[in-house]
Amino acid sequence: MISKGNQNMFNLSQEFIYEIKNEEICIQKCYSHGNVAVIPTEIDGYPVTELSEYAFSVGAVHAFGTITVDEYHGLPRLAGEQLEEIIIPNTVKRVGRYVFYNCKNLWRLEFCNSLIDLGAGAFTGCHKVREIKVHFENGKEPRLREFLVELAEEQVVTLCYENEEAKVLFPEYYEESIENTPARNLEVFTHGSGMMYRNCFVKKELDFQLYDERFGWAVGKESPETLFYLIFFRLLYPYQLSEKAKRKYFDYLKENLQKCAAWAAMGQKEDVLQFLAEHCVISASQMDIVISEANKYGRTVVLSSLMDQKRRKFGVKRKVFEL
Repeated sequence: MISKGNQNMFNLSQEFIYEIKNEEICIQKCYSHGNVAVIPTEIDGYPVTELSEYAFSVGAVHAFGTITVDEYHGLPRLAGEQLEEIIIPNTVKRVGRYVFYNCKNLWRLEFCNSLIDLGAGAFTGCHKVREIKVHFENGKEPRLREFLVELAEEQVVTLCYENEEAKVLFPEYYEESIENTPARNLEVFTHGSGMMYRNCFVKKELDFQLYDERFGWAVGKESPETLFYLIFFRLLYPYQLSEKAKRKYFDYLKENLQKCAAWAAMGQKEDVLQFLAEHCVISASQMDIVISEANKYGRTVVLSSLMDQKRRKFGVKRKVFEL
């Protein structure tokens, strides 16, 4: 069946091919001029509970009556490289096999913890996904780890709980198979700390204590940039952050103040420079390090604020001239 056109939050018209199964909607195809798929909660009074296998893939071509999958009512099919974001409502419980197969430009996912069934190979060929946002409702635990294992690249994950939000980084990982000729088998080696972080789930729920304990293991295996992201997401979104873990993160920042200030200034992260000045600097000389990096990369907006903080926290010594 074909749904009537609907306007979503992005003000783009969308059409859907769907099937009614047990008075529930299974989306089979989507059409739009945009790059963002916003799945509706219902169509014609029926709840949308499923995305069919290959729904956004270009790997399979079908026809439904006289309606081809390539175009409908002047709208192109939203699939493959055209799809960049997808927002899935809390009514959807299942997504089928290879649902996003070869969606090479897909970079952001948003869904709810009601999504509990992820089909095999759902993200095959999706190597640009970098952001995941999950809404928690009714105490159900999502299949977040299954998503993260399929997506081996670095992922920024936002977890929206009832009254608080957490943001965490899952570093990249990759597996390498090396032939062991004497044993006549292949040995698989996992590189990076990404899989260690992905193994911080207990009963399908992210264990933040385990997550924070992984930091010591990541030091020396990840780039300074990755380490700084790991730290600042936890400090700025301190959901279930223990005092012990907080001290560990702050100790690392203080020991690597110049590197962190340079990273922040180079990347135009002025909020990070402010954070360092307020929470990690304990002397005028350390403040000078932060100010120097901000000045080096031309961060004039934050520079005056940093200099004001230096005067407030450490005062300004007047120069004395001998006659």
